[in-house]
Amino acid sequence: MILPPVFLDRLQELGLDYSIYEKHPKKAVYIFKDEQEIRNEFDIHPVPWADHLYFTDHSTEIQEKFFNSVFVQDAGSLVPVLALDVTSDHTVLDMCAAPGSKTLHIAQRAAQVIASDIHGGRIRRLRHNVRRFGITNCRVLRADGRRLIPEGKVDRVLVDAPCSGEGMVGKIHKVVKMWSVKRITRLAALQKQLVLHGLELLEEGGILVYSTCTFAPEENEGVIDWILTRGDAVLEKISVKNLTSSPGLRYWKHNTFDSDIEKTMRIYPFHNNTNGFFVARLRKG
Repeated sequence: MILPPVFLDRLQELGLDYSIYEKHPKKAVYIFKDEQEIRNEFDIHPVPWADHLYFTDHSTEIQEKFFNSVFVQDAGSLVPVLALDVTSDHTVLDMCAAPGSKTLHIAQRAAQVIASDIHGGRIRRLRHNVRRFGITNCRVLRADGRRLIPEGKVDRVLVDAPCSGEGMVGKIHKVVKMWSVKRITRLAALQKQLVLHGLELLEEGGILVYSTCTFAPEENEGVIDWILTRGDAVLEKISVKNLTSSPGLRYWKHNTFDSDIEKTMRIYPFHNNTNGFFVARLRKG
């Protein structure tokens, strides 16, 4: 596959190259129930940074036999949920929730989840997954996250934002068909508004986690740096035991970001055998 020259140039500026897309990440399954039976029957290997999550070459067979017990996902996609630090008394807003893998994990930990998404087809998948796993503490809404008004403030907000998808190693052939620097700029503007509104809906002292699956600094550090200039939130360092990551970038093109940006987390495919992700944790007030 041929990547656009501008795409490759940007990778090189990040210290990366085409080889980052040559090895596909391992599939993982998160086991909601029947864990011991699945462990006895299939060759699965614990993901070192999360309970009940396993790398496996048998995800299709496991899902076919234990359809209502497991969710097949990229192991790295659980990191934003871990960064939220949800407890059983929390109300959590999952602002861009569909198709719902993170919603399912949050619902296991929280008192109540409000899961919203703007896209009708994706909302149907989200509702299907909530029903499939018997989740009863989740309210699903079709709404634009920039205009969402829940009843009262929430304790936690997850903004797993729409992004350019540069970190999606297995889908990069689809990603490059839609990719452009102009699209990155448009997405960054949307992402800023989603995070800004998410903070407005958050209780004082509450936590918002922002995540993407792209390498583009405009959509990652650039968004968080812009939010920090608003003065309503502070960055907190994310600590996930046994997870390998790199700190956020201080510099990109002609931009110098706030020194706290290094508290954000870049996860590259070669770190943990996952797709690429960016994660930031903000505390309001």
